[in-house]
Amino acid sequence: MTLENQVKGQWAIKEITYSGKSYKDQMYTNALIFRENNEVSIPETFHFKKDKNATWKVLENKNSITINTSTTVFDDTFDVEFINRTENDPLGIILKSDTIYIKAYKLLDFHH
Repeated sequence: MTLENQVKGQWAIKEITYSGKSYKDQMYTNALIFRENNEVSIPETFHFKKDKNATWKVLENKNSITINTSTTVFDDTFDVEFINRTENDPLGIILKSDTIYIKAYKLLDFHH
């Protein structure tokens, strides 16, 4: 399965830090949705309105993705790491850059 296919879908953000500080209480929702056509839905936050033009893409030959958005907190290139899971756990993902750390779990994950 390609990285793109693994990343696509809806993710519930469990942890997010920006420059070492938790950012979770700044978000109105905790859903991060990677869609087809390189569209991404980023949570609206206390500081940023919803960016309807946000995009994402997989960087070839690297285990990373880039998100382009006006929401500074999510506008970065992230190393992608998947979390080992037990049979009953949803797939977990860690996205991290120099300033941002996001830990999320896939919603509606039927790939057991």
